[in-house]
Amino acid sequence: MRGIRTLESIKAYCQTHHDLLPHQIRVAVGLSGGVDSAVSAWLLKQAGFSVQGVFMRNWDSQDVANPTGECSSDADYKDARKVADHIGIPITKVDYVKEYWTQVFEPFIKAYEQGLTPNPDINCNRHIKFDKFLNHCKSKLECHFIATGHYARVFDHPPLTSN
Repeated sequence: MRGIRTLESIKAYCQTHHDLLPHQIRVAVGLSGGVDSAVSAWLLKQAGFSVQGVFMRNWDSQDVANPTGECSSDADYKDARKVADHIGIPITKVDYVKEYWTQVFEPFIKAYEQGLTPNPDINCNRHIKFDKFLNHCKSKLECHFIATGHYARVFDHPPLTSN
């Protein structure tokens, strides 16, 4: 994977290293249903990349409903699906509920009970986003890059695939 700051950087990297055109570059976007990831997906699509939306279900909200009575993850997926349909990209759903519970939520509770101030985003990034999600996008979707609507520290790494 290669962390990229601009769309032009993706194009330049792929032309220099792989002689790929933008439409040949596959980018998986973690599409949450929110504005930030929607804009990321739209910008990548407008730049000519082959964009695949991926919705991550990380929480089992069967017992937690929003004011309409619908589970919040179901509502979020509907929003993500609407965004994907509007932009004209495919979307898939992956389920990381078990992994999130054991690798993010339980350590968060343990740390909190010990009087610490835990940050669950650190474990979510480590175990879910940059492990499960990244490997899914690499192996199942054969994407060259991943993108989200979140801010990140950028590191240079080889692309996800050698294509």
